[in-house]
Amino acid sequence: MIRSLFIAAVLAIASLQAVAQDTIAQVDSTQLEKRAAVTLNGDTLFFLYGELDGISARERADLANRRIENIVHSENFVPDSFKVFDFVDYSRIVYSGQRVANVTYTDAYWYGKPVPQAAKDYSEILRTQCTEYRSGFDIKEIIKQTDREP
Repeated sequence: MIRSLFIAAVLAIASLQAVAQDTIAQVDSTQLEKRAAVTLNGDTLFFLYGELDGISARERADLANRRIENIVHSENFVPDSFKVFDFVDYSRIVYSGQRVANVTYTDAYWYGKPVPQAAKDYSEILRTQCTEYRSGFDIKEIIKQTDREP
């Protein structure tokens, strides 16, 4: 019984090492060239590098950019609604239950931190920058309304 548990543990560790080696082997310099920026108002917030489920880094960034634009222009913006959910292969940043972006191993590798930490950092960047953008947006709206009054 103990012997079979030991063998099962050794096999599990060996398979995890193989998965880790495959993941590391998938990271190469061409991903750096194919990176895509997640932006707000022309400012780069962070980069996405890898493909996820057949969606290129460019497509992932474009989706995130559109979602961020919708968030900052929504009437009920709540900065604390950004959350991170960690999964086995990636972390997901959501806003009020809506997916904003997924952070993959490749994204985190080029960022220089583990996936969960990269996602938390990106989420904080989003919270901070969206809040800052909204505060400027609100001031511009007040000025526009003031200019219209007789």
